[in-house]
Amino acid sequence: MPSRSSGAATVFFDPEEKYIWALALDAQGRVYVATGDKGVIYRVAADGTSEVFCRTESSNVTSLLPGADGQMFASTESPGRVLRIAPSGKAFVLLDSPYREVRALRAGAAGTIYAAAVNGKPGAPE
Repeated sequence: MPSRSSGAATVFFDPEEKYIWALALDAQGRVYVATGDKGVIYRVAADGTSEVFCRTESSNVTSLLPGADGQMFASTESPGRVLRIAPSGKAFVLLDSPYREVRALRAGAAGTIYAAAVNGKPGAPE
C-alpha cells in the first residue's frame, strides 16, 4: 500500500451494488456505506474488512445518521422510509412516509431527527 505522502489512490472498499449514496462513521471509526439499487448498508472496519450491516426492503439507502449507543439511522427510496438500526443490524421503521424518497436526515436538539422527502421525478409537475 502506498504511503499517504505519495498521493497515490487505492481502493478501500468496492461493493457489488451499482451506487454508493452515503457514508457515515461510528464512534469506533468504522465506515458505514449506504448503497443502491439493492438497499444494502455495509460496515467497513479500518483495515478494510467489510460485512453486510443491514439489508433493507428498499431499492436505495439515501442517507445515514449515526445515533446514540451504536444505533444508525437511515433513509430510503422506493419506499421513502426512515429506519432506526440497532448495532446488531436489526432495522425498525420509524417513518413509513407517503413520499417516494426520504433524501436526507439531520439531528436536532434533544434527539429530534429531521427528514427531507421528495416525490415524483425531476421536472415533472407534482
